[in-house]
Amino acid sequence: MQETRRRKTKGQRKRQQSGSYPQNAPRQRSDVYAAQQQSRAQNSKRHKRKRRGNNALLYIMVLIFMLTIGVVLIFTVFFKVINIEVVGLSRYGKQEVIETSGIVQGVNMFRLDRSGISNSLVKEYSYFESVRLKFGLPDTVTIQVIEAEPAGAIQQGETYILISASGRALETGVTELTPGLPVIKGLNALTLNEGNTIDDMLVKMRKDAAALGKAKEGDTTEERQTRKEMQRTAEQAVGNLSSQLSIMSAFLKAADETDFTQVHYLDLSDKFNLVVGYNGKIVIEFGSEAQLAYKIQSVQKVISDKLADNFEGKIDASYPGRVRVRRVNLEAQDMTADEYAEYLYQQNGSEQPGTSDESADESSSGSSEQDSSTDASSSGDASDASSEEDDESSKDQQELNSQGLPEIG
Repeated sequence: MQETRRRKTKGQRKRQQSGSYPQNAPRQRSDVYAAQQQSRAQNSKRHKRKRRGNNALLYIMVLIFMLTIGVVLIFTVFFKVINIEVVGLSRYGKQEVIETSGIVQGVNMFRLDRSGISNSLVKEYSYFESVRLKFGLPDTVTIQVIEAEPAGAIQQGETYILISASGRALETGVTELTPGLPVIKGLNALTLNEGNTIDDMLVKMRKDAAALGKAKEGDTTEERQTRKEMQRTAEQAVGNLSSQLSIMSAFLKAADETDFTQVHYLDLSDKFNLVVGYNGKIVIEFGSEAQLAYKIQSVQKVISDKLADNFEGKIDASYPGRVRVRRVNLEAQDMTADEYAEYLYQQNGSEQPGTSDESADESSSGSSEQDSSTDASSSGDASDASSEEDDESSKDQQELNSQGLPEIG
């Protein structure tokens, strides 16, 4: 026994000398008590964290339950539509629009398909540019309508198609136009239904043109070749129409940006030269659609600063920055060379000059202010009068082009 104690004491001394006691091994009763307290504290913290986790899970489940109940109440009991309002109407009746929308009293407003209702109304009513639904809690739905305004009237024989600035057909078969609405000429091949857009029409025409070239079973070589020729012809017509519509859209946009009003008509017969009738007295040639806004501003400056209010004539603004003015009577503005020669003959009471180069030059120079007292018996007097008018017109043109007008070579 004593030998055993001696060995333990010897071992303890060695461990004390070497410092090899375990770090957590209690050496005294106080150390044991402290270790027990620390263990209890750690266990308490673990239990608290576990309780917190259980409480958080309970709170989340309660919140989900309450949200579910709230959503069910919102979509079944609360926010039922009682009042339906429509604002922005000028061409259609309020009750008619409400019935078309499909919105009825008692339906839950949050179950309404906003985009579907808006699209259906725009499709149904050609004058609706856009439609938006607004909710006024707890029971009011407001249909906000923005109506399109006619930007031009496409001439189709004796009737017209009213179109908006975005190219949508607002109304067809119109026989009487609102004063001041420009008439668009030269689009005889255009066919539009109410509510359709020009872009949609062009897409359909391209598909139809492509369908013409598809060969069928049993077609001979000649029939296939004929189909290909028909396809090329149709595609060329679509291309020409697309160019005309591009010029028209560019002009309407530029005219809106520059506040260019008093436009009576647009002639798109020549896709490379846009011709515009202005205030019933002036014919303006804008050429291509390049820099249309700048051309319009140049013309506006000439008209406001250089021309009298009663001026009748032609303005050539085909080249950006350069404007040429010619005096031409209103009656002779749309005449060809032959028609203008006949006009001179009737004005002067002379021999009909025919279709000579001299009369054609008179028409191209735009001279129309003839002396009504010219001798009625000689065609030479008519030629002298027209040559004097040429000089006068040339003088007027030089004066206008030398008074600070921008010229780009």
